[in-house]
Amino acid sequence: MSKIAFTDHAIVRYLERCYGMDVEAIKDEMFSPRVQAAIAKMGSGKFPTAIGGCKAVIKDRVVITVTPS
Repeated sequence: MSKIAFTDHAIVRYLERCYGMDVEAIKDEMFSPRVQAAIAKMGSGKFPTAIGGCKAVIKDRVVITVTPS
C-alpha cells in the first residue's frame, strides 16, 4: 500500500480545526515590532523569530521557511 501524501495547507487546517490552534495568532506573535519594521524596510533576509533559537527566511516580505539558528 502506498503512503498518503499531505499538503501543508491540509496540515495547517487540521491543526486549526482539530487541535484548536490559532494560526493567525501565531503569525501575529512571530516577530517583534522591531523585527517587523526591519522586514518592511529590507524585504528579504533571515530574521529572528519571537521564540529564540529560530530564524525566519523572508523573500520579498513573504516568510518562506523557518530554520533553527
